[in-house]
Amino acid sequence: MEFPHGLGLFRGLYILVGQTAVPCEDPLDWFKWKSTADVQVALAKVGKYRVSTVFLGKDLRLFRNERGAPLLFETASFEGEEIRILWRCSTWLEAEAQHKHICEELAKEHGDAIEEIPWREALPEPPA
Repeated sequence: MEFPHGLGLFRGLYILVGQTAVPCEDPLDWFKWKSTADVQVALAKVGKYRVSTVFLGKDLRLFRNERGAPLLFETASFEGEEIRILWRCSTWLEAEAQHKHICEELAKEHGDAIEEIPWREALPEPPA
């Protein structure tokens, strides 16, 4: 499907095939994939902090003419609803390493244990 040139919103879309990010040219295919995809890489609790690493599915480089690999994964550290740390990277392996590094730094800084959370268990129950 072709979209007018002005729809830059639909550039830089990716899906996961296993743990590999693959470009997706068709926004409709991307939306279908994204609606059912498991994009969580890792989720942990370190004291009062929650650390979440996810596949974004969109290249979040600020400028399209930037060189380098697309930024497709994001690790965020939350204190309540407030983001404390936000890092982005390009691959699943980098995302796992980034998640581990942030958890270890928070644990060292605050003297707390790292509790990895199976992410599906962390989801709230749907309303009855």
